[in-house]
Amino acid sequence: LELLAGLDCADRGRVLLDGVELGRLGAEARAALRRRRIGYLTQAPAPVGFLSATENVVLALRIRGVAERPAGARAAAILDGLGLGERARQRVARLSAGEAQRVALAAALACTRGLLLADEPTSRLDRRAAVLLARTLSAAAAAGHTVICATHDEELIGACSHRLRLEAQAVGGTAAPTPAPRS
Repeated sequence: LELLAGLDCADRGRVLLDGVELGRLGAEARAALRRRRIGYLTQAPAPVGFLSATENVVLALRIRGVAERPAGARAAAILDGLGLGERARQRVARLSAGEAQRVALAAALACTRGLLLADEPTSRLDRRAAVLLARTLSAAAAAGHTVICATHDEELIGACSHRLRLEAQAVGGTAAPTPAPRS
């Protein structure tokens, strides 16, 4: 996922986004591309603890040039859709790990302009929140975004329209993608 986000460059091969080879771009150009097109939920999300849930999402949007009023409205809608409407004004430091993860997802969703990357998005969530997250990711895909999610969560995998299984090879080998069986 870090390769797809342009956070790292490939040792071999090419990674293209919108026909642009990410490895040929400098760090600043890759960062600008991320701001413009990509929402990214890392495996260990770190929303700003002293800000509220809403302020975290608004901050992510303001960095991307969205005006304050539309950023606030978008933040409220996304947080509500993730079941955090009643906790939106709460400081992230006072939220549970699962709620903080959903705040980070809300920021990633708010910033997505075509590509949403999510690394183990259900790892800190209870089943109810995980089901809501799966629906949210499906809705983002239905809205036309490309959603790429790395997960071990069988229920989330079951909700995906396409699956790619990565399996490690013997020591010294490289991981090779193999299509996952469809059910």
